[in-house]
Parts: sequence; structure tokens; C-alpha cells
Amino acid sequence: MNSLLKYLLENLSFLYGQFDFAFKNSVAEEENGNALLELQNDALLIQLIRDRGEISIYTASLQDKKVFFGLQELYEIIMHKETTNIPEAELIDFFHTNFSDIVKLLTENYAAALHKVNEIRAKQLVALGYKKYQS
Repeated sequence: MNSLLKYLLENLSFLYGQFDFAFKNSVAEEENGNALLELQNDALLIQLIRDRGEISIYTASLQDKKVFFGLQELYEIIMHKETTNIPEAELIDFFHTNFSDIVKLLTENYAAALHKVNEIRAKQLVALGYKKYQS
């Protein structure tokens, strides 16, 4: 959990100062180092997940807390670019500078965002050889 908190402070401190996020929940598995940290403001729920040493950031609308969007998926939707392996620093910068667009996408345009992310995920599955997701 300490590495996740350190990551939060070093890379995502803008969530507190600018966007009024607060801690909602945390879970840590000490034996393997995996951890989950949830933050929430009046529009979004953010999960920071540490799994096998890697940290990932996911965002959900409070309208539907069960569907999370990865930062790379949000980048593709908002920037209208198909991408692979965007550097972490660039994703965090995107998250910070496009935060209002992300909120708007996941609140006002949620159905369109959900449709687009499902298209992105289907393309990824087809690329991995799962032909049943091919359109």
C-alpha cells in the first residue's frame, strides 16, 4: 500500500488540490504487495490498482460504478487516436489536462463512451486472436 500512496502523492496530487477527490476505500494484500485505492469526488470514482508490481489507473462514472475505463481507453476516445503503449507520464499529463473532458464524457456522454470503449476492447480481443469479437 505504501508504494501506491507514494505513487498517488508523486503523480496524482492534482486530484486533491484541483478536483476535490477524497479517499473512499483501500484494500491491501500484504503477502503479495497487491493493493487497491479508491478515490471519489462528486462526478467520478478512480481506482489505483497495484498488481504484480504494476500500477494502473481506472475511472468510472458515479452513474455506473461497475464499468471502469482505463486511461489509455479514455485517451483514444477523447483524442480520436488509436494507440498502443502510451508512456505513463503522457497518460497522467493527459488525465490532468483533459480532466474536464473526461468528466463530461463519463457523465453527459456516458452511453457513447461505453459504446466506444466496447469497440476498443473488441479490437484488442480480435488482435489477440478471439475471432468471435470481429465485426
